[in-house]
Amino acid sequence: MTDVDGSTGEGGGQLLRTAVALAAITGRAVHLTNIRARRARPGLAAQHLAAVKAVAELCEARVDGLELASQEIRFDVDEQPARATVRVVAARSLARS
Repeated sequence: MTDVDGSTGEGGGQLLRTAVALAAITGRAVHLTNIRARRARPGLAAQHLAAVKAVAELCEARVDGLELASQEIRFDVDEQPARATVRVVAARSLARS
């Protein structure tokens, strides 16, 4: 398992999205802590939940800690699909849901 400190660098959502995508591609589990720690509202926002859920669904990953404002998740990949389709929604439209 790879450990990633989410406060590294700019400390935003891009580190989360990149780490989860790489975990899905490589099949290697990732443990993220301090997610978005440098933000005014730290932790997972709705758009981050949607992104992680989509990737988890694609590769049938188990995700622990996936809830709004969570600053820690474990993303454990079971398998990698050959092909998938994902509907992407703008972050502002998620806030209205």
